[in-house]
Amino acid sequence: MVRFRVLGPVDVFVDGAPVRLRPQERRLLALLLCRPNRPVPTEDLVDELWNGSPPATARTAIRVHVERTRAAMRGHGLSRLTSSEGGYRLVVEPGELDVEIVETALRRAGGASRLPATVRAPMLAEALGLWVGRPFADVDGIPAVDAERERIAARKEEIVADLAQAQLVAGLHDLVRAHGPSWVHEFPFSEPVACAVALARYRCADQPGALSLLRDLRQRLVDELGLDGTPAVGALERAILNHDPALATPDPPTQTPVPVLAGRQDQVDAVLSLVHGGAVPAPVVVVSGPRGIGKTELVRHLHALVPSVMLAARHRTPATVSTLEEALGVDGPAAAGAGVVGALSAAAQRATRLAEAAARAGVTVIVDGPEWLGPDDTAVLEHLLAARVRSPVVLACSSPSRLPAGLAEEVARSATVIALAELTEDGSRDVLSVVLPRQLAEDADLVDQLVERSGGHPFLLVAGARPVAAGNHPQTPPASVTAHFVALVDALSDRQRRLLEVAALDPVAAFDLPLVAELVGLGRADLDDELGELVAAGLVVDSSLGPAFRHDLVRDAVLGTLEEKDRQDLHDRAATALLRRGTPETARLARHLRDAGGARRSEAAVFTASEAGEALLLGGHLRAAELFERAAVLGEGDIGLARDRVVWRLEAGRARTLAGDLEAAQALATPIAHVARALADPMLLSRAAILATGPWRPFGAEQDRAARLTLEAAETPPAQLGDRVALLESLVRATMGRVDARLDAALAEAASQFVTALDGPVSETRMLALRGLHSLTWRADTGPVERLRLSGQMVDLARRLHEPELTLTALWTHTKDALDSGDLALFAQALAEYRRDAVASGFALHQWWSATIGATEATLFRDDAALRAADAAAERSAAYVDQSLLVMTAVERAFATVLATDLASAPQLLEHAAPDVAQQPVVQLGLMAIDGPVAPASAGRVEYLWQSTAGTPHRIAGACFALSALRRVARDADRDRLVAELRSFCGPYSGALVTVNGGAVFGLVDDLLALSCAMMGDVTGEQRHARSAARVRRTAQVPTALSERI
Repeated sequence: MVRFRVLGPVDVFVDGAPVRLRPQERRLLALLLCRPNRPVPTEDLVDELWNGSPPATARTAIRVHVERTRAAMRGHGLSRLTSSEGGYRLVVEPGELDVEIVETALRRAGGASRLPATVRAPMLAEALGLWVGRPFADVDGIPAVDAERERIAARKEEIVADLAQAQLVAGLHDLVRAHGPSWVHEFPFSEPVACAVALARYRCADQPGALSLLRDLRQRLVDELGLDGTPAVGALERAILNHDPALATPDPPTQTPVPVLAGRQDQVDAVLSLVHGGAVPAPVVVVSGPRGIGKTELVRHLHALVPSVMLAARHRTPATVSTLEEALGVDGPAAAGAGVVGALSAAAQRATRLAEAAARAGVTVIVDGPEWLGPDDTAVLEHLLAARVRSPVVLACSSPSRLPAGLAEEVARSATVIALAELTEDGSRDVLSVVLPRQLAEDADLVDQLVERSGGHPFLLVAGARPVAAGNHPQTPPASVTAHFVALVDALSDRQRRLLEVAALDPVAAFDLPLVAELVGLGRADLDDELGELVAAGLVVDSSLGPAFRHDLVRDAVLGTLEEKDRQDLHDRAATALLRRGTPETARLARHLRDAGGARRSEAAVFTASEAGEALLLGGHLRAAELFERAAVLGEGDIGLARDRVVWRLEAGRARTLAGDLEAAQALATPIAHVARALADPMLLSRAAILATGPWRPFGAEQDRAARLTLEAAETPPAQLGDRVALLESLVRATMGRVDARLDAALAEAASQFVTALDGPVSETRMLALRGLHSLTWRADTGPVERLRLSGQMVDLARRLHEPELTLTALWTHTKDALDSGDLALFAQALAEYRRDAVASGFALHQWWSATIGATEATLFRDDAALRAADAAAERSAAYVDQSLLVMTAVERAFATVLATDLASAPQLLEHAAPDVAQQPVVQLGLMAIDGPVAPASAGRVEYLWQSTAGTPHRIAGACFALSALRRVARDADRDRLVAELRSFCGPYSGALVTVNGGAVFGLVDDLLALSCAMMGDVTGEQRHARSAARVRRTAQVPTALSERI
């Protein structure tokens, strides 16, 4: 773990150990930490470090200090100081710089501002606890550092004042009083701090001490600053002097009376009993019912009653989970450009962060209208329901069956549904007691009439009561809520109706008044008059954002009166008006252009693609995919957009890959390739081939398609080196285990390009080249040493790139290579590093992989407690992992269990495995080795299956399984030839373990080498390999069944 400190003496710590720096290097580091992750020009460094008067050797001195700083960091395995844009950049990861940790804690506390003080106070105390002294304590005389020190000091004063206030509200007066002297000493002129400490002293029965502190403050302000205290100081002093009852300790929050929601208190109590029930995992509660029945009112009431964060989603207006992230002070979605691996579990990662933040803050998560969320936000919510531990989740929707499929399934598994029906007669009277308190007491007949006519529908009941409350006669209520709003809209003037039509078509939460005024032709005064009448009519409300529809049903009623041609005309005019503004909101403009009709389809295509790009940058992968695909359809018929349409479909595929929907992404590759051929565009064909291959090694029909496309694209490769390397790296993965006349030449070219790219300037291309060379080692039958070297380089490069996703993928590869090699000490070290990074990252896929390989480690070293912990960790993240990976790993574990305990259970091994897993050559060979449910072994069949593993990571395991299977084959010339060939192949792997994907260990290569020697009559070789295997088993538990004599 790396930690940069500026809240005290400037320091760098790696795993708790300080990096030793000289004073000048420390000054350089301080200056770079004022602008972390940003290039600082050499001219700025010279000017700041020498305060405008540099010596002639200043630039040379900078280079020397930079190299010394780099050398000191390298001594701890750290490489963070990079050359960049005529200067230098210090790379700081999230959570490494103490002042940024403080800012994050403050955001969390700010987001929790409406939560109980008992929740906010620990957040603020956590932030304050990071200070160990004066900021940049050992660095003075650098203007930029001095300015940053002043800024940080001001933030500390704010934290102390906020913390003191929160602790006072929480009743922690003794704590404020204890810290008071040091706080007042540090901030002698801070009125908020002094007032909080004075109040704490008063509440601790120290009135003289409180008054003395305030008098001293006023005296300091006069003597040293020439200022009088603010009226607030004087008011507090008088209140303390007079023992004002308002200064007394407030009652605990639990004693505050709970307000009642008229007519729905039983349902409120039911939700509260679940929310406060303390169940683990915390409950999911769904409040359901038809539109207008009161769901929103109930969850708003709940939001006011319990510590909670709330997201309100509405039809036709945007709402995202980022609202919850901002409220809880957690990071939102990552940008799309970093890679594939982490993004595959982006929704799970966001859900995990939300669940942890909500649990830490002790809040309930409320979502009103989850059915209106976009696909990415729905995915986050779905994972949140699965990830919750201590924080309840409350959803309000019309019906669980109307939720998107995945979310509906999660709700069906875990939710308690509270359905809102019509009010009882008593409930209706409770509502009228709020709306018509006088009439309820004086006019029983009127009340009975209103209750009966409403049929218990709360909205209709209030609508019928409103005229009575205004002094008019009751009106016959409409047949439904929709009919009520339709009737109100029908009664409007033409100008009012047009005003609402423009607002209804605009996908924003509140009315865009300038746009409405322009399209309706109203001046501001007339517009305000019309809005006032619409508010009085109950159709519009004054929200915090401005005038808005009272209910989505009002918007629907307005749109129901519009003819399609009129709609298109208004969308057309709205788009034109927004374009004239110069910087329109892309998504909003794209929506208007799409709905404006055929004349603007090409514009709609371009802006929809721009909207998709924005969604992709914000981590909305599924939404981006939908929009790119829609842009491609909109652009049909425009010859000028022919190539753009292909690019948009490629981007849709990339977005679906990032979302983890690999099947849908790869399905796009073939039609894209067809168009790329028609356009004679090698670059587009190359990208189609990369899309067909996906981020992992494909199997089955997907591999056939990817192999054909990558080979075809490689015949006319892209011009740029980076693009060629990306294509050829896909080619190597797509053709693993394949034999083709064209393949040898293509793979030789790939190896050449990879070597060239290793010396290139683009780090991402170097990473792809290393990955390609690593994959080629399986086809070249290179031993484990070369693979370890390459994966080690991948880890080093990924860390220099500071890309967590690439680093995790490299660590996964290196950990598996270490396991395969049989170097158990290196394996344990690599796995510890991988596990640490995976847990810290929040990437569910890597958390699952590290736990799965951790279970293998625990089995090897006979650690039952570690095995239980690893299995539990894998189970927690398994919901976010591709099913084929889960099945393959389950087969591995089951196979290892059969080898270790019960060979008689082999026939049942694959009863739950998918056909594509069962038919893999390495699985078939493994089954032959243990006499499992597969055709009996023969030399020809074994040789065919083993040759089918050529060029794949299953090559060495396949060879070992093949040797084991040959125990069951009668000796003849073919068997002896194949045993000799397999023995020769396995020789370089002496000392290695037999594994497939890291999910289990099946034996030792030396066991099989000893077996092959025995089969060939080589007693000396058999004994040598047996001794090697015995040495490994002194420390590790490895099955022996593969090599036991039959």
